[in-house]
Amino acid sequence: MKRIFYIFFLILFFAGLHTAFSEDVIGYIDSLTGNVEITRDGEVYESFDLEQGDDIENFDLVRTSGKGEITIIIDSDLCPGTAITIEPDTTFTIEINKLKGKNQTTLDLITGGLALKVKGLTKNQELNVETEGAVMGVRGTSFGVGSSPGGDVLITCDEGKVECSSEGKKLHAIPGEAVELQPGELFRQIPVKISDIKKFRQEWIAERIEAFKPNALRAIKFYGKQYIRLLNTFNNQYEQLMKKEAIIQKWMKEKKEGKTGSRMEIMREKRQLIGVLFRIRRTLFIFERVYFRLLELQTYYKQGYGKGEFSEGMSVKEFFKEFDNTSAGLYKKVAQIRFVIKLFAIRNEGSFPAEIEDEDDSDF
Repeated sequence: MKRIFYIFFLILFFAGLHTAFSEDVIGYIDSLTGNVEITRDGEVYESFDLEQGDDIENFDLVRTSGKGEITIIIDSDLCPGTAITIEPDTTFTIEINKLKGKNQTTLDLITGGLALKVKGLTKNQELNVETEGAVMGVRGTSFGVGSSPGGDVLITCDEGKVECSSEGKKLHAIPGEAVELQPGELFRQIPVKISDIKKFRQEWIAERIEAFKPNALRAIKFYGKQYIRLLNTFNNQYEQLMKKEAIIQKWMKEKKEGKTGSRMEIMREKRQLIGVLFRIRRTLFIFERVYFRLLELQTYYKQGYGKGEFSEGMSVKEFFKEFDNTSAGLYKKVAQIRFVIKLFAIRNEGSFPAEIEDEDDSDF
């Protein structure tokens, strides 16, 4: 009788373990105005789908328009209590992973700006903000990170300290000293009055936008050529991933039913997906930045900036026409890949691995 009870207990334990990994709600919407959208589980939810109090989930991608703004509260046990205000014209993602025994929260700022208020972190927690060329690490602070269409980054701090890292160099943003990074240059510190931080950031963004406009064509050509170069790699890797569509569809069905397969099934399925999924994730990190930056640059082009020749035999107008023709389909692919990464993480103790020891390419 005791043996039967023990076996029954193990079955319940592992069943609970599998469903626990799907607990991916990490916070909620505190407020929102204007046009806001959240990409989650392969779907895009727009402002009319969202309201105060709605859940925020791990691996969400959030975008705001020129008049959109949203504040979210992160209240997961894995992350310090954090209020994040996503400013207008911003694209960012949130991801909580376990790395070397720590719960690491990464806010990936692709375009635009964020303002954060972070409660004290425990010894097992880390919170970083990543941009195209820098990483900001915090320990209990109130600060803001802004980026311009040209790739400039500004970090301001109201309280505490933010460690800013880029190409091996580190500086700290503290009250009274902001940190600025310009493309191709090293960090530098800028004095700023604490009482004027918000005004300073607004003026900094306005100045960078005005400085960018005469150079819009150069930026469009730079990001456009990266896009063309990466597109073939991205599509090829996506095709490789879709060769595992049977597993992906199974995972999606299980997500709807609130369950996962057996431990043996999970191990076998993860092994079949990890190689190609790891590679496409590395490509996606760069590709998303290029893709969303081009969407941002396109708005300036429509305002009359950046017109001219994109490449020999192709104008910027023709480039953006081609970009528009593929944009919707590409966004669906990006959303689907993000969903698969999330489904993998659910089956991997809530995390997607930062590295893999052995990529087995025998399946490809």
